[in-house]
Amino acid sequence: RQKRVMEQAEWKILPKAVSLFCDDKIKVIGSKTEILD
Repeated sequence: RQKRVMEQAEWKILPKAVSLFCDDKIKVIGSKTEILD
């Protein structure tokens, strides 16, 4: 049940993450991820 909730959340988050990544607004350092405004 917990996994299903996470999967639904991922489908909401993923498009935003992809668009931020494409706009070079995500910086990944090691295991940390920063969103640049």
